[in-house]
Amino acid sequence: LIAFRRGSGSLEASIKYLFIGTLGTTFILLSIALLYGLVGSLNIADIGVRLGAIQASSQSMPLIIVVALGLFVTGIMIKTAMVPFHPWLIDGLTAAPTAVSALIAGPEAVVGIYWIARVPYLPFGTPIGIILIAFGLTSMTVGVLLALVQPYFKRMLAYHVVSQKGYMVLGLGLGTVLGVKGGLFHLLNHSTYKALLFMCAGAVVYRTKTQKFDELGGLLNRMPWTAMLFLIGAFAISGMPPLNGFWSKFTIYLAGIGANMPIVTIIAMIVSVLTLASFTRAFIKTFMGSSFKDRRRVKEVPVRMLIPMFVLAAICIGIGLLPALGYNVVGPAQSSVMNPGKYIAKVLGG
Repeated sequence: LIAFRRGSGSLEASIKYLFIGTLGTTFILLSIALLYGLVGSLNIADIGVRLGAIQASSQSMPLIIVVALGLFVTGIMIKTAMVPFHPWLIDGLTAAPTAVSALIAGPEAVVGIYWIARVPYLPFGTPIGIILIAFGLTSMTVGVLLALVQPYFKRMLAYHVVSQKGYMVLGLGLGTVLGVKGGLFHLLNHSTYKALLFMCAGAVVYRTKTQKFDELGGLLNRMPWTAMLFLIGAFAISGMPPLNGFWSKFTIYLAGIGANMPIVTIIAMIVSVLTLASFTRAFIKTFMGSSFKDRRRVKEVPVRMLIPMFVLAAICIGIGLLPALGYNVVGPAQSSVMNPGKYIAKVLGG
């Protein structure tokens, strides 16, 4: 899909996506192979029980478990595009057709986060939460700082994908009820507002034939609906009330305080402020001013392009006004992540 248009940039990005993504998968499979060789099972619940028994009977963790953990976490971080494993995702989102970028940036984020959510079922006996918190905070900060200086619309959005995934990993790494719920809720919200933002960027590129900020400007009167929808997505990703991104970020803020890690909450809030600053810059450069030389020829995109953007914007607003809807969606998943013992007992008992 990334290579669909067969341009040099898209072909290069697709090859990076293929090889680096395969590398991440290989690390995970090697980890699974090591665990299978150690415990003789591929059932997640059974592996969890046997790993627990091995660690209970030994004074120190066997080296093979340490290696398996390292491979597993590295593979997951590659799949999730955490810093420093993120460049392949940035290039892919920038070079792909906008519809593909929206798909990869939004719903595809589930893949890596799913693996992270399954980690509690495999008790490695190490402070995996601290590792996830470190990756999450690093990705949040580096992602938003790099987004602030990007000269291209879609590349700026791509760095925000890395930054927002950091929130999800951070929430899961905290390991508390609020942390896991906030991380999973943010995943749900991210799938909506990030797809909306990429669609808005695609609308601008569709009409102007450029995504370079220095070549844009003055489009507010020519593309008012796109500008309004972009603002909704920008406020949602920045955690502004009453939109959906506010509630998931606020939950993560509370989780940091509840876990006696106020510095985590402070960093997360600063990143949100920088996110708002980045999108304010993007809005001004794209829709304000009068730098785009052919802006009089620009007009709003067709209704068929606006409809999906309006649907996503309505979801952002709806969940923002009724956050219980989002919490109810992620509630069962949060309960499962927080109670791996119940899952293991149910599977093995059956």
